[in-house]
Amino acid sequence: MTFSTGATGYIGGDALYAIFAKHPEYKYTVLVRSPEKAEKVQVQYPSIRVVIGDLDDSALLEKESAEADIVLRMPSPTYLL
Repeated sequence: MTFSTGATGYIGGDALYAIFAKHPEYKYTVLVRSPEKAEKVQVQYPSIRVVIGDLDDSALLEKESAEADIVLRMPSPTYLL
């Protein structure tokens, strides 16, 4: 299973698209910040599990990361400032 942050952003969205295209058989979980963004992801990727939260929720990040085999952290560069 993969867990990804930043899936609705420019780089994260492109990365998710490319990885999903090559490996649709993987199980994916993505973190998004709002129900609106979750809906957009679910429309494009119905098989992906969406978790609503943010990068400041360390308990959620720890839980989801611990359950994943691969973790992709792709936040907006402005979030890191």
